[in-house]
Amino acid sequence: GAIIPLAYLIMQQAPQMTQAYKYAQLIGPHYSGLAAYAAAALAMVEHTLERMRYGGLFDAVGGGFYRYATDAAWSTPHFEKMLYDQALLLLAYTEAWQATRRPLFASTVRDTIRFIQREMTLPDGGFAAALDAAGDYYSWSLGQLRRELSPAEFELARRVYQLKSEGNFTPEPGMGRNRNLLYVATPFPQLAKELN
Repeated sequence: GAIIPLAYLIMQQAPQMTQAYKYAQLIGPHYSGLAAYAAAALAMVEHTLERMRYGGLFDAVGGGFYRYATDAAWSTPHFEKMLYDQALLLLAYTEAWQATRRPLFASTVRDTIRFIQREMTLPDGGFAAALDAAGDYYSWSLGQLRRELSPAEFELARRVYQLKSEGNFTPEPGMGRNRNLLYVATPFPQLAKELN
């Protein structure tokens, strides 16, 4: 009976490493028919993968997953993208989709593959092991977003991504102030209902 509480505690630590290999172990009982653990284990995996996708760990603009989140809520990433994380998360989201058929997991797989093809595939057919950039590259001021978006798009982005004039996350040392990450605080189905 200790596997479920232990797994839950592991998934609630900060920093939040992706640890994709653990999700396959937790989805495993779903396939093997261990009814005592299957529903709880799968629910934990679904919750964690959903938070990773909607939270700051997934790059809403360029795609792909950052290496880890610096907080337990998955909202503030460490701004580095590793190929091996993309590969392991592709496996985790694919297995979660196979177990649940949730469209969110399927779209995450497609979006991550597109990111790898566009940003991590080299001209000679090889792959880049990592992408690293300063956090300012991946975050936005409200002024930058106002210049890039129409007024209607800006208002929608402000609502979807919880944008604030003072910024919506605690920046890393050396980063600019009043920066916003584009992460979804409210899952898309709930947002769609709220926005009609």
